[in-house]
Amino acid sequence: YEILTPESVGLDQTSIILGKHSGRAALKHHLEKMGYQVDAEELDEVFKRFKKLADQKKEITDADLDVLMLQTHEKADEMFWVLVDYQVRMKENDTAYAKLTIKDQKTNAIKLAQKRGTGMVDAAYQCIEDICGNHGKLKNYHMDAVNTGLDDQAIVRLSLAQKNGTVFSGKAGDTDIVKASILAYLEVINKAENARQLTN
Repeated sequence: YEILTPESVGLDQTSIILGKHSGRAALKHHLEKMGYQVDAEELDEVFKRFKKLADQKKEITDADLDVLMLQTHEKADEMFWVLVDYQVRMKENDTAYAKLTIKDQKTNAIKLAQKRGTGMVDAAYQCIEDICGNHGKLKNYHMDAVNTGLDDQAIVRLSLAQKNGTVFSGKAGDTDIVKASILAYLEVINKAENARQLTN
């Protein structure tokens, strides 16, 4: 309940922070205030992600919800490759190791790869290429923190350039930078695969 309006204390709008005890209706109302229109199926998906994030963070901000909505609007029929599981590790003065399990949505095959690299993201990307094939050269990779806390989410943006000059871009967010990097790379590969299917 609001005793005072936001304007009466010098604010432009209300800033209600959601938490782990917030329900489905509160989340839907807040998303609508942010301009998102979600149907029942989309709400179920984002609510699952919301509850998982709420277990990791005490407070969920609007910026966090923007990140949660990044992959929610992706259509299932546009997803050729989906992350099932991942493990990464790196010891001091040692090469990084990654093990990824990815599902091929078209055949329902579960594929696994293990690679070593100069860093955990590099090792994970090698796993993706081993499973999904090479879809171009990494043109840029950029990571932004949503907020400033150690438990906040990061948004990874990247693009892949193909030999014919076509560039596909993608982005994903997560509290784990490596996972966000994996999801962003898979998004780009899915876009490239969709484009290839349309031209065939």
